[in-house]
Amino acid sequence: MSCWLTAGWLTDGPAYALQAVGLEGEDKRAGRTIEEVGQIYLNEVTRARPEGPIILAGFSFGALAAFELAVLLERQGREVPLI
Repeated sequence: MSCWLTAGWLTDGPAYALQAVGLEGEDKRAGRTIEEVGQIYLNEVTRARPEGPIILAGFSFGALAAFELAVLLERQGREVPLI
């Protein structure tokens, strides 16, 4: 799974990639639901980019994770202009 985020996709803005939960030996129980995955990614995104708009993209399950992350970001008042 992959979930990409950027503040300036196709521009000079930064781009980040999030790795699937559990691939590097973390707790395999973490992220069993899309809500849990979204919360894990929200914590990572907020740490990497605490403010400003974010454009998200994902492939396969990563697309679902990107959508969930967008919902959580918008609930916090963050701008997500494109998924």
